[in-house]
Amino acid sequence: MLFVVCFFAATQLYGLAKKMLLVQSQAYRDQYGFNSIFLLPVNLYGTGDNFDPESSHVIPALIKKCIDAKEAGSKEIVVWGDGTPTREFLYVEKEYLVNNVWNCCNL
Repeated sequence: MLFVVCFFAATQLYGLAKKMLLVQSQAYRDQYGFNSIFLLPVNLYGTGDNFDPESSHVIPALIKKCIDAKEAGSKEIVVWGDGTPTREFLYVEKEYLVNNVWNCCNL
């Protein structure tokens, strides 16, 4: 399998790393009969998130747009895209996330 990659955003490198985990897992299964799993967390948001309009992720950006619209008296906001992509989001508190990821990885 050949991957052609344009390196122009950190999020794309993150996505490529996740894809390579899948490819490596499949290769180990094919070559050695080794069944493996790896966790791919959904898009997380929560306390202490980044609300900077230039660098925030989807949920914090949408929250900020709603707050700014309400403060400006606007009745609508403009969002990105055409509505066809689907995503999963999970609200977490940092302490909960750190503790549970640590516990999960140390089974």
